[in-house]
Amino acid sequence: MRDGSISAPDLSVIVCTYNRSSPLLAALESLAAQVTGARFSYEIVIVDNGSTDNTTEVIGTVARGSAQSIVTAIEPVRGIVAARNRGLAVARGRWIAFFDDDQVASPEWLAQLLGAAESRGVLCVGGSVRLCFPNGGNLDDAPTCRMLLSESVSQPARFYDRRFAPSTGNMLVHTNVFARIGHFRALAAERGEDTDLYHRMRAMGIDAWYEPSAVIYHVIRRERLRPAYFLDLAENIGRGLARLEIGHYGRWRFLFVWWLRFGQTFFVRLPRSWWLKWTGSETQIWDGASRARIGTSFLREGLTQILCGNRVEPNGVAIDRGAREMARKRMVPPT
Repeated sequence: MRDGSISAPDLSVIVCTYNRSSPLLAALESLAAQVTGARFSYEIVIVDNGSTDNTTEVIGTVARGSAQSIVTAIEPVRGIVAARNRGLAVARGRWIAFFDDDQVASPEWLAQLLGAAESRGVLCVGGSVRLCFPNGGNLDDAPTCRMLLSESVSQPARFYDRRFAPSTGNMLVHTNVFARIGHFRALAAERGEDTDLYHRMRAMGIDAWYEPSAVIYHVIRRERLRPAYFLDLAENIGRGLARLEIGHYGRWRFLFVWWLRFGQTFFVRLPRSWWLKWTGSETQIWDGASRARIGTSFLREGLTQILCGNRVEPNGVAIDRGAREMARKRMVPPT
């Protein structure tokens, strides 16, 4: 898919898709209309993960009307990890931006990400996610559900930390990072490959900056507004958090954290969830149940890790503070 006769762009946007031709059209149109101010060039890399709908026709429609280079790659191995890694293999830019096929980018999204990376001197920048409900419905009284959908508009500009991680729905990464830590890794039976990537970055001393002015809109289809969908997200969040905490604290310190979570779950979250079933709105009931599910999922996964005697390193790398600082100093600055 590469053409050596064409100079490489400064930036590549990777969009992975599977049978979502309807939202994909709006997503690609928003990417093709990015305002660059002639400061940088970019290409759009679309990874089709085996779609059987009219995805090919949608891509062709956008490509014919776009001034930007649009590259399509086919990834036969199903799954977001394989698709993203295929995108990385095809992308030609020094910077890689990740974007989901059910999102719409604000006109200066890429410019804001790249500007923050250059001004802050960092190799990774994430932006804010705002929720959009085109078919009706809202989650105004369900903050946990909004968090599960990756909303981040309430956060100020800041460095990401252990608890606040960027999402591949809105993230810019320099290719030097992948050269140092590798590509995305498949996690057994659960999501969180983007969080795993970020914590491997942290372990190597690579800072990441959150830039709220880099805005994307997550388009929430009405069929997602159901309790089972949020409970599934909450289950994965709880499991991932338990693995993150035991990797950070170690087995015995984590045991203390586990008991604190036990008290919080059984004496705060579960009673609140039961109370909302009688007194709350429909979305408040979903919110309370999701928050309780995060707690119970954390406890189950944490207990498994404690009893098995495991010390999970969610970032995949054991590194002490001194080594982290040395790694930070060795990082190649953005060019």
